[in-house]
Amino acid sequence: ARFVLRTLVDNAWRHRGDHPFELVVRARRVGRVVAVEVEDHGPGIQDPASLFRYLGVRRPRSASSGSGVGLFLAREALRVHKAGEIGIVSTSEPTIFELRFVVVNEQSTASSSA
Repeated sequence: ARFVLRTLVDNAWRHRGDHPFELVVRARRVGRVVAVEVEDHGPGIQDPASLFRYLGVRRPRSASSGSGVGLFLAREALRVHKAGEIGIVSTSEPTIFELRFVVVNEQSTASSSA
């Protein structure tokens, strides 16, 4: 989870353009699922083809800067470890990504925070 959050924060910082850096993180729990939204107020994902980068497909030459490797690795880390999912909620300003994690063992979480 830390790697994925760091990737989203790093991407928001690097791709903010001339926009001031503003990041909003919201978390909510519904049953056994914790959803974390990471929202930035940069220029948004300007080129819809950039979504292909998120999916791990080579980007067209006309796409904005960035290779999408960070988002691809974040998604793969979640998939490989069966830790959750990442999705795109909004590609315009604000850009919003949502992470979803399933709470596996609440008892160990409660005892480790005591």
